[in-house]
Amino acid sequence: MDTQAAICKIMNEVEGVASIVVFEDPIADRIRDEEETVRSVAGPDVINMAFTETYSREVRLCMFCERSISKQETSTLTLEDREGNILGMILTKSMIPEYQGREDIIWVSEDFIMFPGVVPTGDERFILKPMSFPVLNENDGCYDVVMSSPAPSSDILIKRHYGVSLNEELSTVIVGFNVRGKGRSRKT
Repeated sequence: MDTQAAICKIMNEVEGVASIVVFEDPIADRIRDEEETVRSVAGPDVINMAFTETYSREVRLCMFCERSISKQETSTLTLEDREGNILGMILTKSMIPEYQGREDIIWVSEDFIMFPGVVPTGDERFILKPMSFPVLNENDGCYDVVMSSPAPSSDILIKRHYGVSLNEELSTVIVGFNVRGKGRSRKT
């Protein structure tokens, strides 16, 4: 599937997508650098593994969406120590019933829990995990398809670059994929 065909498929099948542009190297490189500087309000680093994965793909598309287009089944945000021990995580709606009533967790918000029994072995950091984007798949000749959301500071840079009004209530989503027979992923 070529890039234009992928754009057409997404526009036809995904409700809420206002526009799509090819996310090219100059702005993608700038956003990669910006993502490396992101910290949480509380201080821990924020590692956007989702963006790193998306950035490494052969084809990257930037979508401006009027509503959430993601219905993930697994947690996309965890709080981990340097050893990878999960100290807390955001829950999807489908995960919440599994954790309700448990006495070994602390509810920080309606969808974020902490595991007080897990002792951190080093610095804590928030990890944003890649999200699935099943609209494009191997039947289309697309593989290693991932989706990410940029940090707020990156979102502003992207919107300014593409001339999208900051006053509009559009979310920015980046989808990356490799194309069968085209080559290999980019190096990050």
